Amino acid sequence: MDRNSLEYPRKTKLQQTQVICPDGLWVPQAAIELVQKEQPEKWGKQTQFDAARRLINLLLTTPELEAFSINSYFGSKKPIEQDYLRSKNSIPDFVKGYSRRESEYDRTASAYFFVNKSQFEDFLADRPIVDTPEIQELDDILPSYIPPYMQFMLEASAVLELSSEKRTDKKVIVNWLEQNWPDGLGEKSGRMIDLMATFLRRPEDKKGGNTPWE
Repeated sequence: MDRNSLEYPRKTKLQQTQVICPDGLWVPQAAIELVQKEQPEKWGKQTQFDAARRLINLLLTTPELEAFSINSYFGSKKPIEQDYLRSKNSIPDFVKGYSRRESEYDRTASAYFFVNKSQFEDFLADRPIVDTPEIQELDDILPSYIPPYMQFMLEASAVLELSSEKRTDKKVIVNWLEQNWPDGLGEKSGRMIDLMATFLRRPEDKKGGNTPWE
């Protein structure tokens, strides 16, 4: 049996590391599955080199399909750049499933290559490739520091129950800001309160101006 054929049994380098990537499919396996889908009649006749090249061509023509590397020492994740996929080194690296070149990756470790598992499964099933960003906790989204003026405006928005679904009279917001102005913000001014009230309203609410029927 040809040692380079897709059917040749070989212990994967991935199994010899501690790289863990539940959301990724290792590129040698992805290349095999791609050949099985696109040319099932040639299964066993394709070489690992041909399969890797086919996968790289797919990534170049389908940029929405995420491809990334995992540093085997730090576990850090990096996107695989299109320029690298076009380089002469990409095919042999994809055959191996990793790269050890110090000039392109961290000196302390190898970089193992993956494709987004769920996206690749969608592609194989002829479903649209959907980008599914990770859901973050609120504490991870909010900044560690909220400026005092912004904090006051957020408080106003919560108390007045401002919403994108309803129009709020600017005078209502102005009155609340005037009556609840914190001492820590210093002396209040009409201009500052007016600006805050404007920023707290929906953009479309400005069109009517400061009319009595707002």
